[in-house]
Amino acid sequence: MDVATFRARFTLGRGTRVILIDADGLYAGIVQIARMYADGVKPSSTLADFAENPSAALSSSADVVEITKMFDRTRSDELAVTDESGHVLGVLSKAFVRKRYA
Repeated sequence: MDVATFRARFTLGRGTRVILIDADGLYAGIVQIARMYADGVKPSSTLADFAENPSAALSSSADVVEITKMFDRTRSDELAVTDESGHVLGVLSKAFVRKRYA
């Protein structure tokens, strides 16, 4: 998908992020909606160019230690949670983990 199509589907204020999936329905990264509206972002660019952590997802079986290490390693505020096949199950935020397990 290109940025122009993305902007037509996801307007500012509609959310904060979109989880990308590939043609096979597998996790492909996270895109921040506001970033797609930044100056200099060309409408013809593809979303893959802006995907954050396309190869970093949490396993649904990960424990809190593994989760914390992944957040620290990726320096991300949010990570996708996937099943063993790579299908997206949800999103987990660093703030939630730190609050829940503080």
